[in-house]
Amino acid sequence: MNSWDGASKIYHWLLSFAISFELFSSTLMSDVSTNSAFPAPSSVGVFDAHQIGGILCAVVLGAYLHRVRRDTRVRERLFPWLHRGGMAPVWSETRALLRGRLPPAGAAAGLPGFVHGLGVLIMIGMALTGVLNILLRPGVTIPFSFGFAPTFFIYSVESVVHNAISVMAWAYWIGHVAFAVIHEAAGQGVIRGMFLPAETPRAEAGDTSLREPMQ
Repeated sequence: MNSWDGASKIYHWLLSFAISFELFSSTLMSDVSTNSAFPAPSSVGVFDAHQIGGILCAVVLGAYLHRVRRDTRVRERLFPWLHRGGMAPVWSETRALLRGRLPPAGAAAGLPGFVHGLGVLIMIGMALTGVLNILLRPGVTIPFSFGFAPTFFIYSVESVVHNAISVMAWAYWIGHVAFAVIHEAAGQGVIRGMFLPAETPRAEAGDTSLREPMQ
């Protein structure tokens, strides 16, 4: 079974819930194509919850990026294109996948880490444009705006960008869940490894390798 470290599991729990809520709640909201800067009255509650959830999601992403910045191994796993030779295992595992062989799961460099990195970038884009969507809404006073007043055109363009990134987020969410199920069916234990605490190995009778040393 491929088990991740405790911090990764906590971030994955938080982001899984927050991003899933944002995606599914967005299906109940009005779209900018309706030529209305505000949602229909029946969806105001969902709209407000979506805003709050988006801000919380941005905060969790910010905390996660702080960890990525401090941990070289995590950074190289998620963004292999940032260092020399990092893409070699990605291409190798991609060719193997096209021949029907799944890449190894878990916290390892290669294709899974690269795909996770793409997901992080998509979610960052969705969170940033979501926050801008709140700030650029006509009638909203932006702190330190120096008199800048967003127009409905600016708000509409930004909303279109946010919606386009949300489509990519949906595609990533569906693909991520689908491949997790495929890995699980292949016996790699990715779902338990990511969401459940790691099992503590038990020492067999006569095996002293896991016992406390004699004082």
